[in-house]
Amino acid sequence: MNENDRRFLQGWGDELSPTLDENYELVTGMARVPVCVACPMAQWYKLEHPPSKPSEEPRQATLECFCTAYRGVMYDGRRVVTACDARIDALKSESGDPE
Repeated sequence: MNENDRRFLQGWGDELSPTLDENYELVTGMARVPVCVACPMAQWYKLEHPPSKPSEEPRQATLECFCTAYRGVMYDGRRVVTACDARIDALKSESGDPE
């Protein structure tokens, strides 16, 4: 996570989804924070990764984001959304801004 990500999270900390709020340590552990953390179109999931063999330890839980606007997974740890038209439109709509 870089300094811009930290500032972004601080600005939106009170408006994170319940899943992100309950798993904040996973959010702060992301290499980069996607703008999806502050998007009303995002549905976040915490994924548990059980071991494939009884003798193995489970892998650390991860977060995944599904976008209801684009109908697809937008964050799974392999790529990071840093700008999104659907997010901008959704935030304008929530604020009542016509433009």
